[in-house]
Amino acid sequence: MRINIVCVGKIKEKYLKLGIDEFKKRLSKYCKLEIIELEDEKAPENLSDKEMLMIKEKEGKKILSKIKDNVYSFETDSGKADLVSGKVVANLQWSGDGVYSMQQVEEEGIKLRYAVPKASTNLWFDGWCMLKSGIGKDKEKQQAAQAFVNYISRPDNVVRNMYYVGYTSVISGGEDKTIYDYIKYMYGSEDKKSVDYDLNYFFQQNGDNYNYVMKTSEEMSKGQLYAQYPTQDVMRRSAVMTYFGDQANKKISRMWIDMRCFDPRIKINNK
Repeated sequence: MRINIVCVGKIKEKYLKLGIDEFKKRLSKYCKLEIIELEDEKAPENLSDKEMLMIKEKEGKKILSKIKDNVYSFETDSGKADLVSGKVVANLQWSGDGVYSMQQVEEEGIKLRYAVPKASTNLWFDGWCMLKSGIGKDKEKQQAAQAFVNYISRPDNVVRNMYYVGYTSVISGGEDKTIYDYIKYMYGSEDKKSVDYDLNYFFQQNGDNYNYVMKTSEEMSKGQLYAQYPTQDVMRRSAVMTYFGDQANKKISRMWIDMRCFDPRIKINNK
């Protein structure tokens, strides 16, 4: 296995260099580790917020240009199939795709883990939107749309949906424990080596004294269960992305095009 660590700036302290070299030596039995140090952007000590963003953008492009050399593809949808087939050993995935990949390879006796960055991650959800006055101000169509949402929000249908798509519903079921019982059925374990997995933060309602702590295997606590219902600690460090704005979206789109279609390390002289 080959691991590349791409970072901005260079280590100057001698004791840190010695420590890094020692760990690289220890890891050499298991992988080939390379640390790629990129030159940081020169900037004054007191930066404005705008200047800081410009520096981060330039350094971000440098990091992406190095990452590109070791990336199989910039694609999330096909990534789950590539992971199952063994074309790649790591993939940035949505939680439901992660569950799918882990379930598929488990049939072949292969174990995968689901990991969340310590700094933060994206908290997201899909939703249904309905016009206040109905479609074309048709009250019957409005009532039909509301009935459909109510239908798929029933705990028994939530379970059917989760089983089919692998993604977690935002619905806990309230006093109805159908969804929680389904999770226990899918991922519960009575083995002596089983561990506690606390889901009180999701299922427990006001005035509910039921203790939603289930027993599961160590493997599941870092696998499918962890992907579908991350721990409360993960939820606390997760964030919903806000709208970037037109200017930021243009820059992000430009960076995406550069990474997929061009090599940003090649400077083009426009005359």
